[in-house]
Amino acid sequence: ISIGEDKMLQEYDLKISSAERGLCLHDLPLVLEENAVPTACLWHPACGSDFEDKIITCNSHFKLRQWNASSKECRCTTLGPTSGGPLMQLEPIATTKESGTHAAQTEYLAY
Repeated sequence: ISIGEDKMLQEYDLKISSAERGLCLHDLPLVLEENAVPTACLWHPACGSDFEDKIITCNSHFKLRQWNASSKECRCTTLGPTSGGPLMQLEPIATTKESGTHAAQTEYLAY
């Protein structure tokens, strides 16, 4: 997936893409924003109690949006941190904590 200043989200099909054919789109581009410019995106696979893969995007108006990865429907919009400028990078962090006979995995999002 990629985002750009054209305010579009593109998803590429790397299985059928090649040097001769170039990058092939998986689906039609999705218009993410009307006014704000997308600044970062992250693929979030389903885990734990999630039932769907998600795409998380940030924009120049300090908003974070969660999109369903397959249907491209916006699931949630939240206001991100407003100090220090818009978010420009997202990084998933997973930690595993072992206690006795089982391990619990916790996920965080760094920006």
